Amino acid sequence: MRYLYLDRIAESIQRLVSFFPQFTFYLFGSMARNGAGEDIDLFIEVDDEKFITSTGRLFFAGINPLLNAVDDPDSYYWHYFSPKEKRLSITLEILGITRDQFNEIVSPLEIHNFDIIFLPKNWRNKKVMKKLMEYTDPYDRNFFKNITRDAKKIERT
Repeated sequence: MRYLYLDRIAESIQRLVSFFPQFTFYLFGSMARNGAGEDIDLFIEVDDEKFITSTGRLFFAGINPLLNAVDDPDSYYWHYFSPKEKRLSITLEILGITRDQFNEIVSPLEIHNFDIIFLPKNWRNKKVMKKLMEYTDPYDRNFFKNITRDAKKIERT
């Protein structure tokens, strides 16, 4: 996988953010910390209904809604599909766009360059964060600590 640099991909990310003015986007992970990385980690603040819908569909598919983890990593299904791809697929369905439309918006980047999750609008609330940590603790105990520290809101230009 090639390395991506924030200064070279900013225009593609801005087109994505502009396409969905009703949502707030945040960059997190290595791209937010260092301005470079192997993928683009984004989370979108959504209303509770969208968050619950996406979480339910992901759990039903055997995927952790926030991490690149599955309930049964030895499953034959996961040798062919990655949790990230399935999560992106469900995310795009909930946003109401196809993979082709997404690729057109973020061109010259492609969908496989992104890892996108939904978080509820009140994700910073201590009670909400404690509940969300139930999804991540067995896999990555520092997930929300890192997101809180590193997340950068993407301002529309």
